[in-house]
Amino acid sequence: MTRALALAIIGCSWGIQRPPATDPGTRPVACTWDYAAPIADVTGALVTGVLATLAGFEMSAIGDDSSEAVGYRNTIWVLGGTGVLVYAFAAHSGFANVARCRQLNKPT
Repeated sequence: MTRALALAIIGCSWGIQRPPATDPGTRPVACTWDYAAPIADVTGALVTGVLATLAGFEMSAIGDDSSEAVGYRNTIWVLGGTGVLVYAFAAHSGFANVARCRQLNKPT
């Protein structure tokens, strides 16, 4: 349960079974072949980006230009941007690993 929660927070694709770095010569190669995890990471990146953007703009619409309010807004945008980057890197890794797995297991 804890691992599933951690992967949902930091990126599902980092929890998939990766293909070996070199071709083992035997088939099938045990690795994750479906794109569910990378697609979930892309979805996470989009949702995180949209929510952070909306929260930042909502704070701007309140009209409080004090340094504390600006600090909160900037913190929301920085944390949201960091979340988007983490999900994007996880998705990139996941798509690359799944593509390699499919290539290794492709019928000849």
